[in-house]
Amino acid sequence: MPDDLDPSRPDEALLERVAQLETALRSRPVIEQAKGMLMLIHGCDDDGAFRMLIAASQSTNRKLRDVAVELVAHLPKGTAPPADIGAAIETEASRLVNSEAGRLVAPEASGSPAGGSTVPRRGGPGGL
Repeated sequence: MPDDLDPSRPDEALLERVAQLETALRSRPVIEQAKGMLMLIHGCDDDGAFRMLIAASQSTNRKLRDVAVELVAHLPKGTAPPADIGAAIETEASRLVNSEAGRLVAPEASGSPAGGSTVPRRGGPGGL
């Protein structure tokens, strides 16, 4: 029987895919933590926070999970993340202020759940 048809021999592509999925499962909690922090700091929704992480990942040429690890390591301590990550997050947050998909919404002073104004929410560590 040819090697590529031998059921006892694992497919290399399948093994690689399994490894990728295992990495994704390990990365998920830290990415969710970073998204939650960005949502709290910027008052954005889940999609907006994820877009900030993606933008920081792409502009700094780092893996998304590595960007998330940096944020989770720095923000709870009140320290600024690396400057390139902070700048990329701020750039995307500014972009999101005016977009429909990731609006940064602050509740009305009256406490009305239906109302809100689109504003950037800054003031976290390192200007985040």
